[in-house]
Amino acid sequence: MIKKIGKLTQKETKALQIINQTKANFENLATSFIPTAIPTLYFIWRKPYMTVGSNTFIHSLLNAMGLKNMFEHQTRYPIIQNLRTSYFEKCKLVLLSSEPYPFSEKHIKEFQELLPQAQILLVNGEFFSWYGSKIMDAPNYFKEILSKIKH
Repeated sequence: MIKKIGKLTQKETKALQIINQTKANFENLATSFIPTAIPTLYFIWRKPYMTVGSNTFIHSLLNAMGLKNMFEHQTRYPIIQNLRTSYFEKCKLVLLSSEPYPFSEKHIKEFQELLPQAQILLVNGEFFSWYGSKIMDAPNYFKEILSKIKH
């Protein structure tokens, strides 16, 4: 996409710089991985709870961070009916996105009660779902998140 925009705006050199810097930033992110992939739920919606499946951009970024998407066996945006099942006992990390649903501090307690074994973090959804202007800086933001994870 960045290459196409560069061509359309006659800024191919700048587009190539952005592409190369983005690739380098993601390669550098790979060195920040946690030793074992942490079972992770990334929530995009509340009432009903919705997460991300394997064929999403968000899923690919979770993988780039070295996290294990607990819904990689499903596609698109699965609805979760009940978080109080044995399946969710293995969840160790919950990421609450700022968009499209605006999760905030007040939701942390709700999720901590549902998933007491998991660490709950608020994340800026722009870095997970805006594949244009935010993608170059996303790896640096992901490193910040990884540094907060208890393991």
